[in-house]
Amino acid sequence: MATVLPLPKYHQIYLVLREQLHEGRFAQGLPPEMVLSKEFGAGRVTVRRALEQLADEGLIIRRA
Repeated sequence: MATVLPLPKYHQIYLVLREQLHEGRFAQGLPPEMVLSKEFGAGRVTVRRALEQLADEGLIIRRA
């Protein structure tokens, strides 16, 4: 029987944000990394990795 490994935290965040983007939840743009970090209970590096994945797929455009 194969062991199912949990998804990495950044990927879980990516999946949630991707779904919320498709639902049109962020019409005014995504919240800042710090806000998302608190919302997801994750570090900024983890959130940044999820955002980078969304940007790589063309779902968001990142700005400073």
